[in-house]
Amino acid sequence: MGTQVLDRDVITRYPNNSDRSQFEDIVNLLTENDAAYAEINIPGKDSIILPKELAELLVEAARRLRQGKAVFLSSSETQLTTQQAADLLGISRPTFVKLLEENEIPFVKVGRHRRVYLKDVETYSAKQHNNFMLAMSDLSANTNPLDTVDNPLIRG
Repeated sequence: MGTQVLDRDVITRYPNNSDRSQFEDIVNLLTENDAAYAEINIPGKDSIILPKELAELLVEAARRLRQGKAVFLSSSETQLTTQQAADLLGISRPTFVKLLEENEIPFVKVGRHRRVYLKDVETYSAKQHNNFMLAMSDLSANTNPLDTVDNPLIRG
């Protein structure tokens, strides 16, 4: 599991307390009226309209910096090898290949190698997380705390 999925050149920005109100203004301006784009005006140059994806990234970065969180920006190929995808999910490559063979995650063949799309891996990961959260919610809803009082494994 030594393959690195994300590029090594990660850009990190840390929050500056004096800029938090400016981040608040950016978030408010870009999210009011469901604005689908942002326009950048550079003195002496034509204004540029940012694509929706970039505007959304800007909003999320500003929102997190406003909350006092550091922001990391990295990139990844949209198509991954089975090893890269397994690393991303934190599982072994053979286990990941088994998921592919069970049609849990779509894949394409490039020659004799399988490739998966990052979006499909993220979708699978989110689905697994949601299933886990539902199972934990069901478990806690169906558990009587008094049932554990006499359990010798739980007594401290």
